[in-house]
Amino acid sequence: MRGAVGLPDYIPGLDGLRALSVMLVIVGHGGFEHIVPGGLGVTIFFFISGFLITNLLISEAVRHGGNAIGKFYVRRYLRLTPELYAYVLVCLIASAVFFHVEIGRFLASFLYVMNYFSLFSGEAGDPQNPFVLGHLWSLAVEEHFYLGFPLLFAVLFRRLRAFVAVLVAICVAAVAVRAVAVFVFHDPAYAHFASDARIDSIIYGCLLALAMRHPASLGLLSRFGSSGALIAALGLMLLTLLYRDEAFRNVLRFSLQGVALFIGVACLYTSALGTFAVRVLEIGVLRFLGRISYGMYLWHFLPARAVFLWFGVDPNHATAAPVTVKIVAIIASTAGAVLMGYLGQRLLLRPLAGLRHRFGSHTAGALSSETDRSATSGR
Repeated sequence: MRGAVGLPDYIPGLDGLRALSVMLVIVGHGGFEHIVPGGLGVTIFFFISGFLITNLLISEAVRHGGNAIGKFYVRRYLRLTPELYAYVLVCLIASAVFFHVEIGRFLASFLYVMNYFSLFSGEAGDPQNPFVLGHLWSLAVEEHFYLGFPLLFAVLFRRLRAFVAVLVAICVAAVAVRAVAVFVFHDPAYAHFASDARIDSIIYGCLLALAMRHPASLGLLSRFGSSGALIAALGLMLLTLLYRDEAFRNVLRFSLQGVALFIGVACLYTSALGTFAVRVLEIGVLRFLGRISYGMYLWHFLPARAVFLWFGVDPNHATAAPVTVKIVAIIASTAGAVLMGYLGQRLLLRPLAGLRHRFGSHTAGALSSETDRSATSGR
């Protein structure tokens, strides 16, 4: 993409957004889903993934004149699978010892098709087993994006208008898929969990990265430079959470949330209020939680479900649990997720950082150096 404007490999504020997103998920799954929008946390994760991956692909294309797609896939594999496989193996062993193994669910987890398996298999999983895999549906959506988007990028990144047109068409197609799922097949679950229905949540992040990296788009983004634009984005997001019409929530909600995130994240880097928000998001504890948020997401469900089962509460109906039990579940979930996320980074990601760097990862080197700084400074 000619004339691409540089962005650093580490973009301030995004780790903080990740931290807030994973806490939304934890609190929502801790029994407060009717109050705290845990699903919004997943949508924000999707958006950030699209934004970051597109930014990294643009940097590689500008730096080297093209993209090594094979190396990209290796980097993604080395980044995502160690922690995932560790979690799935623990669940497999524990289920085999204490419960029973639903082999289809484990294969679906390893193969990144948990969303479609859950939709079409009819297997809900053992409600008494805390070692669950259903939340891995969102990883399947992201993996399907990782498989296809780099190829699309390699073909179209030098033709910005065509690239943007294709990405916008994908967003429109996702809305159509959700509408067909809801109004024709009466299947709102498909609209929530299928990759073809949720891919637009990731594509909005891709579009913002393209806009922020191309000089022709900077004039448009500068219009978001007022604090009013950030407030408007927050208002739009609030509307998507408060308006309870089922047709809206199943079909249009994710689209409006994508627009709100596009404007809101752009405002973080173009407005005075956004600059302040970035400083808040760069607080040390938020950066730390953001760096381990992937591992936190993997492990957070297990301790929460264990608490609910201990107190005789059906984890699938956690909103009906007493408030004290919910609070205990959230504390246990957060503590367990932080511990396992940190151990995953130290024991699995850090040893592989050098290998990822050999395949072109710049964030792997940053991870290694950041981990060293954190260890020496006592953080």
